[in-house]
Amino acid sequence: DKLIQDTNGNIRTEKAGEWYNNSVTGVLLMTGAKETRRSRIDMAVEIKDLTEDVEITFSIPNSDGTNTEFTYLVTKSDRAEYTKPEIEMSLDLALISFTEKAGQEYFKNHMDEFTVVTGSEITNILEKKWTVDYIDKIGHWSGTFWFEGDGNIRDDYGYVNNRTWSIDCDTLIINGEINCEMRKVSDKVFLLISDGEPYMLMK
Repeated sequence: DKLIQDTNGNIRTEKAGEWYNNSVTGVLLMTGAKETRRSRIDMAVEIKDLTEDVEITFSIPNSDGTNTEFTYLVTKSDRAEYTKPEIEMSLDLALISFTEKAGQEYFKNHMDEFTVVTGSEITNILEKKWTVDYIDKIGHWSGTFWFEGDGNIRDDYGYVNNRTWSIDCDTLIINGEINCEMRKVSDKVFLLISDGEPYMLMK
């Protein structure tokens, strides 16, 4: 299942294995016009022999109730072309993949290399505009945030979800319940750690 949080804070669930029609602002096509979209999906499919060619057929419903089938052939050479060697994780790569598993692992394994920021320093650092990526129980959120002097956190939509911040000794408290230790990654990048886990990256 996929949990989706709207900008007003409401959470809705889209069930796995079902089609959903969501209204969006997109490309409008005239009659007879065509548009191509390419995407990637992960499918739990057991393939008996990975050295053999594999055919994958998708059956897509049409508006008139019929189906159109699309069959793709995946060959051994195709798989070889798209099998890339594992990339060694670096700080620069971890910064742009913070919300992915590899980025998380990097920061978990290297957080002791970053200097702890004390309470008085935290306040001086926070009160400005930040680009933030953070992880929570429903996924991850990214955007532009202002940690304001009155203890509120404002984003591009205003005061959405009534987010707040405060300082208790050397701990930054988000929304009155998430206790974070702040560590300095570089002059302009800071990592927040909650319960020993990377939680928020501020750039």
